[in-house]
Amino acid sequence: LLIPGAWAAWLAALIGALLVAAFAARRLGGGLNGDTYGMIVVTAELLALGAFAWGR
Repeated sequence: LLIPGAWAAWLAALIGALLVAAFAARRLGGGLNGDTYGMIVVTAELLALGAFAWGR
């Protein structure tokens, strides 16, 4: 987290992953499976990359 903008990317990924996980859990009745974990990971990666790109 020493790279400039790393805190923003970390925060964006964390908040995005939590929001996607909450959404998926509500839609699936509280259960998460491998596909939803994959969706959470991909969303967090995209948000982190987007935060780095937007900050430059």
